[in-house]
Amino acid sequence: MTTPDLITRKNGAGHPAPAHAEPGADSAQARITELEAINRTLAEQLTAAREQHAMLERLVDAGPVVLFHANWPSQQVDYISPNLARMWGLESREVISRSGFKYDHICPEDRSRFIAELLLALETKAEQVELHYRVARHGGDGEQWARTVIHFEYGPDGTALALAGYSLDDSLLVRTEEKLRRRNTGLATLLGISQRLSGRFALTELLEVIVPCALNTLDSADAAALWLYDKNTDTLHRCHHAGHDPAALRHTVPAGEPGFLTEIYSSSRPSHVPDAFNHPVTQLQPDGAPAPIGSAAGVPVLIDKRAVGVLAVVNFAATDAFGQQDTRLLQLMAGTIGLALKNTELYQTEYDSLQFTEVIHAAGAALSQTLELPTVLDTLLAHVHKLIPYDSASVMLLQNDGSFTFDAGRGYPPPDGEEDLSDIRLALRDSPILQQIARERHSMVIEDTTRHPDWRKLPQSGHIRSWLGVPLIANDQLIGIFSLDKSTPHFFTGWHRSIAEALSSTAALSVANARLFDAVRTTSDRLRQLTQQLITAQEDERRNLARDLHDMIGSSLYSLKIYLAQISAELPPDNTRLRSRSQAAASLAETIMTQLRDLSHNLRPATLDSLGLGAALENYCLDITVAGNVQVEYQGPGAALALPPSTGINLYRFVQEALSNVIKHASATECLVTLSIENNSLVLTVSDNGVGFDPAARRGRQGMGLTTMLERVTALGGRLDIDAGPGRGACLTVRIPHCLYN
Repeated sequence: MTTPDLITRKNGAGHPAPAHAEPGADSAQARITELEAINRTLAEQLTAAREQHAMLERLVDAGPVVLFHANWPSQQVDYISPNLARMWGLESREVISRSGFKYDHICPEDRSRFIAELLLALETKAEQVELHYRVARHGGDGEQWARTVIHFEYGPDGTALALAGYSLDDSLLVRTEEKLRRRNTGLATLLGISQRLSGRFALTELLEVIVPCALNTLDSADAAALWLYDKNTDTLHRCHHAGHDPAALRHTVPAGEPGFLTEIYSSSRPSHVPDAFNHPVTQLQPDGAPAPIGSAAGVPVLIDKRAVGVLAVVNFAATDAFGQQDTRLLQLMAGTIGLALKNTELYQTEYDSLQFTEVIHAAGAALSQTLELPTVLDTLLAHVHKLIPYDSASVMLLQNDGSFTFDAGRGYPPPDGEEDLSDIRLALRDSPILQQIARERHSMVIEDTTRHPDWRKLPQSGHIRSWLGVPLIANDQLIGIFSLDKSTPHFFTGWHRSIAEALSSTAALSVANARLFDAVRTTSDRLRQLTQQLITAQEDERRNLARDLHDMIGSSLYSLKIYLAQISAELPPDNTRLRSRSQAAASLAETIMTQLRDLSHNLRPATLDSLGLGAALENYCLDITVAGNVQVEYQGPGAALALPPSTGINLYRFVQEALSNVIKHASATECLVTLSIENNSLVLTVSDNGVGFDPAARRGRQGMGLTTMLERVTALGGRLDIDAGPGRGACLTVRIPHCLYN
């Protein structure tokens, strides 16, 4: 069993106490010694803590993050690490001493968004929130980005008490991400362009995408340009540009001139000038360029290992702006350009063939849709221009006297005091060029009109340097020549000649058909004039006959009637036999007068000449109704209309024939005649409720009545529409356009 004296005890400092401590002075001394030891220990721990705190402050100050703690109810910052000044140019005391958050370190464009996201996190009781914004650095250069992570402390009731967290400079990460994004965008663009190379595309449009892509993908590039070799001028010609003022880069460089661009072109190897200030790349800039070049890089554009151009980028301010990675990107883009140029040659051939087929088909369809000669000629010249970009063109048709007339033209300047081409007739014997085309029946190209001995300058043709003439042959007969003009010499090629010849055969047939149609139309117009003259002669004869019947025979019959009445009055009362015969003779004279009046009216109604078409139709319809055959109603103007005499009588005869057909064939009980005016045109309709007929069945076997009616309408330049069907009556509508006098 252990005794209390043998037990080891610990004092308050954790040191073992003597097992046999004596009370009194020795005990106090021991206590003092013990306290001194505790004090030394505490001092050592405090010193170590201070050293650790100082080390922590140094680490925080040297670190990439700013630590902070703030009281939310008072909106006052309790602590913020001193590296705030180093990172963003703000002193810690400026922030801690303020009452309330000012957010001055946040860029004004991002400040409202920062506050809104902070308040939203507090409202939703989030544990923490991460905010990204730009810093308004005082006195700093460039744009700085910061990322702040804030932790929230809440009370038991959910009220926000404090905010704690850290902020770090995110600028390098943002710039790196932006650089990678631009590189990825450029590569994605190149990928999309490469995919487009497998289909049809416009080369100009494609290059307008690639050159800006080079500028946007290379961060250090201020300008990018593409020079392609032009064999006609033996120069490198700048065809596309992006970035800095285009005037800062040279536009044309002779292929034999030594320098940066021609070295890349001739060697088919990339080149890089890191310090262009000390080693100027003068070939890139024209004389008097606005700014020198700091550095430049360029790569050749190759087609089957053959250089066809140069793609280059420049930086106007910095040296050593481009590295090997930039050169590789440029080579990738130049390879895409080379592939595009190569494919263009293949696709252009295919496209030209396809376009040629489409235009030939469209021209044939368009030419077959019209028989109007001016439209045919204009259609020919329009479709030729889709394939051959001429400056002017004309169509000359061969006339019966052996001369050519200019029947269509495009692109010629105004006469300006000269004789108009349309007024010129070219005799075949006076033009050796036309004689050759007519004799050989082949197209002809004049490379340079100023050097051709037989070229004759005509009015409005001073601009012509190249000329292409193509014969128009239909039914093995030369009917004309169409020609194409260009203001530059040596323009027309064999391909142009083939195109024009291919269009000429279809065009010649259409021109021949149009001229034949014109001849038929002229004959038809002449026939219509003759028909109208015949109808007019008939009506004049009827008018004269009606007048003679009324004036001469009618007067004689009236006199005979009077004489018979006088004889009857002078007879003895008991001579009843003679009196009866005299009265019968007088009654016969009255009957003959009535019949003569009706005959005269049918030959030429006096109402038509005195009161006009409306009144004449109204009286005629009333006469038919009184006769008891058909109930005929007239609707229309009764007053005289301002109509030519031929129009009035022809429409009156039309109604006579139409009502005659209704009475004879329609078995109708009612009929309606209407006359109206629509847009200076006359519209006449005759409709009935009879048995009707099938117009299609009667087509081709019309009787003389309907044929005569149609001739009368056609002679007036009008149109006859028939709306009829079995069991639903018939309606005849006549439209005479522009027949009213002003």
